[in-house]
Amino acid sequence: RSPAHIEPIRGANMNLTTLAPVALLGAELISPAITADLSSETFKLPPAAAEVFIRSGGDRETSLLEAITETAEASGVQVHTDASVAGRLCELPAGFDRDFTIPAEDAWAVTEHALMQSGFVLSVLRHGGTHVVAVKSARSELNQVDAVFQAVTVEDLEYVREHPAILFELSLELSNIDVRTTSRELRMLINADGSFQCVPLGVNDIILKGVGHRVGAVAELLLSVNERAGARWQTQNEETEASSDG
Repeated sequence: RSPAHIEPIRGANMNLTTLAPVALLGAELISPAITADLSSETFKLPPAAAEVFIRSGGDRETSLLEAITETAEASGVQVHTDASVAGRLCELPAGFDRDFTIPAEDAWAVTEHALMQSGFVLSVLRHGGTHVVAVKSARSELNQVDAVFQAVTVEDLEYVREHPAILFELSLELSNIDVRTTSRELRMLINADGSFQCVPLGVNDIILKGVGHRVGAVAELLLSVNERAGARWQTQNEETEASSDG
């Protein structure tokens, strides 16, 4: 295959937003990235309907371009990128050490992991009944502010985990912890590549923005901390009530 199999985006700029590893202090400071509403099952990226075969070694080695194109074709999805990224995808190998077949149900996750290892992320759009995946360079586009994020909820966390390279935006309500303090502590868990952003909104609401593997992991951590904090408050209240009754 050649870069001609991927259609360049013309007249549209969908570069990756700045995801500085700093907890911003208000909604008005959120980067003005585009958010695509994930409000129905039809918006979710369709799974592959066929296996994807990966070749390793020599001139026959599968490129990243071939891997993403074949996965998208097996899913009925269109792929968009600019000429520069398409050229790099064509030159870079998928990077696996042997030939193997990716089962259909794992095709997106495995392909996305390969893309992430070479510094690429995905934005997902839907135009009517057409799903479009834009491949973006995370390393060269970090200072841009118009990437497209899929807006998801807690109910979509399984979908988020299945797509480690897709850009997501998740809003969480954490009734038992002060997210202003938590967001500052999260800085220690965020790496220096700027691939994740947490934005506290008031006391108990927080927005997580970044690739699926990071958003999913941090969301699960925060939900667990919130649950344990709630249990501690309940225990303390029960002990206080018992002491008062005594």
